[in-house]
Amino acid sequence: GQGGDRLAINLIGGQRSDFHRGDVVCAPELAQGTLCFDVSLTIAPHAVADLKTSQRVRLHIGTAERMASVTLLGHSAVLLRGGAGLAQFRLQKPVLAIHGDHFVIRDEQGEHTLGGGQVLDPKGAKARRDDDQRLRFLQALQSGEIRRALEALLAGFRCVGIQADDLLLRLNLQPQALDSAIKESQTLILLKSNAGNWITCLSNLDRVQREVNNVLAEYHKAQPISDGPAFEVLHHQTARFVDAQLFRLALDRAVAAQTLTRIEGAYALPTHRAGLTPALQDLAAKMMATLEEAKFSPPRWNPKSPDEKTIITHLDQRGKLVRVGPDLAFGRAAYVAADQLLEAHFQEHSDITAAQYRDLLGTSRKYALALLETFDRKGRTIRVGDIRKRGKPLTPQNG
Repeated sequence: GQGGDRLAINLIGGQRSDFHRGDVVCAPELAQGTLCFDVSLTIAPHAVADLKTSQRVRLHIGTAERMASVTLLGHSAVLLRGGAGLAQFRLQKPVLAIHGDHFVIRDEQGEHTLGGGQVLDPKGAKARRDDDQRLRFLQALQSGEIRRALEALLAGFRCVGIQADDLLLRLNLQPQALDSAIKESQTLILLKSNAGNWITCLSNLDRVQREVNNVLAEYHKAQPISDGPAFEVLHHQTARFVDAQLFRLALDRAVAAQTLTRIEGAYALPTHRAGLTPALQDLAAKMMATLEEAKFSPPRWNPKSPDEKTIITHLDQRGKLVRVGPDLAFGRAAYVAADQLLEAHFQEHSDITAAQYRDLLGTSRKYALALLETFDRKGRTIRVGDIRKRGKPLTPQNG
């Protein structure tokens, strides 16, 4: 079938009552109705009246008919007969609208045709009439300048970037057209990951970098012996409104450009050098020696001691030990060995009790319980009453 053809589609299954006028046959990923979308609009020279902002009209798009409120975008509240401009339709009932779709509008009673136009942005968020950045975006879409449209969209995008797949659907683009727009631009950036690609721009990445630098400078000043905050802390303190995946990609790009450093999962400014004083280094070495010797029965440390607290934080960040309580930590080697003993048990048994685990470790019940409760939190074990069942293996992310 081609544009203008009439077709019959043989649908298997369903009742006639399941289908309604205005329904659309489309790919599943396109089946997203909208209540608000932006358009280019022309008023017919013979229309019965000019069109005013906030006027209610009857919208005809595809075979659907909806009541819509029109908001004229720009600095004029009236669109004269024979004139053209940009507008936003707001509906009470969703309709499927794709970039490039044509439509017709009639007066509220449906007696007179007023004009028509094309859908520009099916995901129009409620915008001010005089939002110049949005006007530039829509004007570029109207003229088919995808590169300029993306630059205008991202220049004011509060969430820094947009997923490439979402953008393809939103603007009804082929991947090749998006690739060309990025290659032509001096500012658009494509960030790639196995979980999906993102489109952003240099100014947004620079803004994120400045915010990250400010947070890290304060963090290093407050905690000079720490390598830096972990990803979750930095994300929350810097840009929690930014999607976590996009924020991680932005950090990865900064690390690759050597404007940030990453140490064992912590982030820092390149000029930051964390470290213990010589006296604390000696104390840290003794503490590690004690933990390694004690293995599954480590001594408790004093969280009220500033020196011990500093050392524990320092060793924890470097993966030398694992905290399992407010005043209890295991050396990393002992922790890994405890997990291996647990796995060996699960190879032959479906569950384990605290007493059985205590005997496996050759330690006291309090240490066995502390480890099991830590494994519960990490999903390594699943507690069912007084027994534990096997959960997910430990990884660098959850270990």
